[in-house]
Amino acid sequence: IAVAAAAMPQALTTQAGPSAGQGIPSWIRFEISNGNGITGLATSVGRYLRGLGASQPRLTNQRPFDRRRTEIQYVAGMENWARELRTTLDTPADLVLAPKIDRNAQLRLVLGRDFHEIEAVARMRLNVTKQFLVARETTRR
Repeated sequence: IAVAAAAMPQALTTQAGPSAGQGIPSWIRFEISNGNGITGLATSVGRYLRGLGASQPRLTNQRPFDRRRTEIQYVAGMENWARELRTTLDTPADLVLAPKIDRNAQLRLVLGRDFHEIEAVARMRLNVTKQFLVARETTRR
């Protein structure tokens, strides 16, 4: 049994947690849900996380758009990754254990009204702009 566990790739074991500042790896399935009604915010957050190496998130709306606080839902075994997402976004999001998340997602970020008010959004937009400029410069060469 110990040999079989050692041979499993890390991507298949949710027990392994992140290293500080690692970001969200591409093997994690996650959803970003707009709970505040600000057009394009979930897309912007998804683009930002993709630029850091995360997989393409599922984008949804959480209606009605009355969510006050941002929340990160996670399934069993993914709490450390939920904390890493909170750190990556530099948001005071609430962490909530969910028995199941739609479409087998492991994490679900529900954007509340507080999210657009925090400094992280401005920093995130700046990083997306920098990533675009670097990519554009690279393709010109």
